[in-house]
Amino acid sequence: MGVALIHGRVYADDPANLNGWRILDDGAVFMEGGAIYQVDHTAHLLPGLSNVDTVVDVEGRAIVPGFVDCHTHIPFAAWRLDEYLARLSGTSYEALTREKGGIVRSSRQWAAASDSAIIAMARGLVEEAMRWGTTTMEMKSGYGLTVDQELRALRLIKQLASTLPLDVVATGLFLHAIPPDFGSDQWVDAVVNNLLPMAIHEGLLDAVDAFVETTAFTPDQVRRFLEAVPLPIIRRLHTNQFSSIGGIVAAATVGARAVDHLEHLTPQEIDLMVQSRMAGVVMPTASFYANRHHYAPLRELINRGVRVALATDLNPGTSPVGNLPTVMAVAVNLCDITPEEALAAVTRHAAYVLGKEEQIGSLAVGQRANVVVLDTESVGMIPYRLGHNPVYRVWIGGRELMAG
Repeated sequence: MGVALIHGRVYADDPANLNGWRILDDGAVFMEGGAIYQVDHTAHLLPGLSNVDTVVDVEGRAIVPGFVDCHTHIPFAAWRLDEYLARLSGTSYEALTREKGGIVRSSRQWAAASDSAIIAMARGLVEEAMRWGTTTMEMKSGYGLTVDQELRALRLIKQLASTLPLDVVATGLFLHAIPPDFGSDQWVDAVVNNLLPMAIHEGLLDAVDAFVETTAFTPDQVRRFLEAVPLPIIRRLHTNQFSSIGGIVAAATVGARAVDHLEHLTPQEIDLMVQSRMAGVVMPTASFYANRHHYAPLRELINRGVRVALATDLNPGTSPVGNLPTVMAVAVNLCDITPEEALAAVTRHAAYVLGKEEQIGSLAVGQRANVVVLDTESVGMIPYRLGHNPVYRVWIGGRELMAG
């Protein structure tokens, strides 16, 4: 069964430009068997499509790779609107954390919620994200804060993945916050000796993550955890969100594939990212909602050749944004990058962060047929029309999710 999208403006990879695109005006994409079979100009592709089942004339609209959200905190159990309102009144995120708000509050909400309620909330958020073009999503544990509840989170992610049309990558964010009933070293012991082996034994992990921060874990604690993680499980780090305390060095030491947040980077840390070839994942809506408007140095990272991904950081505390076009718009308008760079950041670079750059993130022959058609010919309309959903049609694995 084949589907051909014709007469579109195709954004194909430019091998000579890490963040650029080879644009095919009046281009076409042919999908068959769940994969991309051919990408070419419409005039070249049409004569060979005698057996195609469906031909869709997109009438000049942009055809782009399906969006990849490489950093979310789905699933969670409830929102934290009152904390957002408190931050508007001047209370800092760190102060809320010390007062047992923040992640610890979400862990209480998590423990009190039923599996069915958590699944229903997560499903609603994912379905909304898909309507905005997300075709692959990373989901994390991290609100359990006990061995049993962290395993519960990963099992629920596995359950969600089995019933959703989009691709899901499962991450164990085991060092997210210090549990109320543990000392930090005691919790690291429990993670390394119990939680991590159990999660691996059940086949629940694609990646692991940890949070280096003054209110979370030290670089030494995180290094100890990540050194215990066997390959091919991907290692990542939340770091440099509110301070710079050695997270980049720890990430480089353990061979982390990516470091996430990066609002507070020193020149020496950027040098180390370049030398270590670590990707950077930037979540500008988290900076926006933190009421500080201190953003990661996206322009400098890209200029230095760092592979930069954008993600939603969808979570109930600091980034209640679940769609990537809004993230792209914030990044372009506030962080000095181009719309084309933002598109690369939510497609091929985000796929790289997840270790899936050979399967998703590009309109390349053999890749999974995750394709988005915009309601415009230019990706520049995404940041220009902030708040507007620019997605016209979506295919995941060659099957259409929605039609305009």
